[in-house]
Amino acid sequence: MGLGLREDGGGDHSSGCRNGGLQRLPFVDLQVNHIYYLLAGAPMSEVVSFKVSREVKEKMRKYRAVVNWSEELRRFVEEKLRELEARETLEEVLRELERATWSAPRGFSAASVREDRDRG
Repeated sequence: MGLGLREDGGGDHSSGCRNGGLQRLPFVDLQVNHIYYLLAGAPMSEVVSFKVSREVKEKMRKYRAVVNWSEELRRFVEEKLRELEARETLEEVLRELERATWSAPRGFSAASVREDRDRG
């Protein structure tokens, strides 16, 4: 796949399609390939594919000499995942705090503030 081409069944030239039986789609498949070599047990990366409009693909192609799209997209996805995981963790902590049955002893906060003021 990739580059918005799809096999139409067999790939022979008799179907009338150019590109050896490949048919152009209205949207473009953009494949993000990162292959990391297995150094010190690092896992191989997976291929992620998504569709963008033809206009976006053409603009990306125009700037490919100055933008490493694979790297930019990988960073975006990793950052978004960190945000989602942080939100999930925060929600989990808040749920735990709501269920908590402990509390500070009466007058603890005022005594702590007074103690800090007396030191400084």
